[in-house]
Amino acid sequence: MSKFSTAIVTGGSGFIGTHLINRIIQKKNIEIIYNIDLLPSKIDNKKIINIIQNIRNPIELEIDKPAVLFHLAALSKEPGFKDKEYFNTNYFGTLNVIKFAENNFINNIIFTSTMMVYYPSDTRKIESDHVRPYTAYGQSKLFAEKALIAWKDRNHSRYLSIIRPSVVFGKGDVGNYPRLFRLLKANRFVYVGRKSTIKSSVYIHELINFIFFLLKQADNRVLYNFSFPEKLTIEKINNIICDLFNFKKPNLILPYGTLFVLANIFEWLNYFGMLKSEIHHRRIQKLFFSTNIFPKAVLDNGYKFNYDFKSSIIHWKNSCYGQDLN
Repeated sequence: MSKFSTAIVTGGSGFIGTHLINRIIQKKNIEIIYNIDLLPSKIDNKKIINIIQNIRNPIELEIDKPAVLFHLAALSKEPGFKDKEYFNTNYFGTLNVIKFAENNFINNIIFTSTMMVYYPSDTRKIESDHVRPYTAYGQSKLFAEKALIAWKDRNHSRYLSIIRPSVVFGKGDVGNYPRLFRLLKANRFVYVGRKSTIKSSVYIHELINFIFFLLKQADNRVLYNFSFPEKLTIEKINNIICDLFNFKKPNLILPYGTLFVLANIFEWLNYFGMLKSEIHHRRIQKLFFSTNIFPKAVLDNGYKFNYDFKSSIIHWKNSCYGQDLN
């Protein structure tokens, strides 16, 4: 990263972006960090310049110094949006990011895609495996990948790294893992159909470490699955968290079909204002269908993981001073 004096981060106010900017600030050679997001960064630092805008609109910013671009901005919450919304931000927004990069002669982009470009199954997926997204979110991210690869192919002096992260967790996360923690703490977690569902996951600090590792490489590889190499079933995840926090381990298994039907009923009741609930058929699907990726290209490139799942939960717990994961 020493050859750059400017960093541009789309989505820098989000969970991953906040951790990334926190790390970039520590780099002495970086003079300016442009954060392009709907909200300003939570970090108060003189290096940060907040550009408040939606990437669905053209980016008019002009850069006159060597820069690296981290493209994180996305609609990722699922469920949460209509299908077209994912494409408007994740694909068409990426086209605007590409145009901005071309206008400013930016030749180095790191893009966070998703493991949801693969079809869910128990079979472990590596980077060379067939992609087959089954949600609008996954499809929109795959379209963005293809657009960025086309950008790279138009000029051989360009560098592109596409990271397909698994479920990312850590301090500041407001998604899957804090929700799981609350259910385990309240002894309300129920297994959907089985305990063996695989949920590839990775710690936020590991992801940030890898992003900076890539900046030091002169590697021609583009695609990187990013998750812990270990196989993580939902049962293993639950047991580790319960052991570390002295929670009672869940054992109740209810049929997938029954829970799927009930979730749809809850959605209708929620829609008509008769019941407020987080229960949704997509969350039921996520607890039953495996998302199993393996970081083959990461390991082949010589990256050494600093954490495993258990040590990362311990680190997260310590950062919360032993209280609830947040």
